[in-house]
Amino acid sequence: MVLFDYFYYRIYSFFKSMGDSIPEWKGILLLSLMQCLTVMDVTVFVDYTPPFKWFFLPLLVFVGAVNWSRYQHRFDPEKFGARWKDESSFKRGMKGLVVWGYLIISFLIPVVYGYLKHNVKVM
Repeated sequence: MVLFDYFYYRIYSFFKSMGDSIPEWKGILLLSLMQCLTVMDVTVFVDYTPPFKWFFLPLLVFVGAVNWSRYQHRFDPEKFGARWKDESSFKRGMKGLVVWGYLIISFLIPVVYGYLKHNVKVM
């Protein structure tokens, strides 16, 4: 959970620094998307075909509800800020690259797999 807490805090901080009016919701939505995409990545690697087209939608709703419950009600920005406030700017930048890189890679794996399987017929 510490990894997800950190991901949420960094996403929340990013949108908060941009002056967004609802950074909590954007953090919850992006974190839920990252978690569901990770499950999709695992299904790609184990070559599992879902039984129906909208198989992951209930999972996304469930994960979103759990994240909403966890971060909307019990999230304290000062507590999270105190936990990671002593990071050096270099370490913070590297961890930021990991967060955004993880989001991009977890999104690209199912996209590339779907493209190769259905359009190119390689897999």
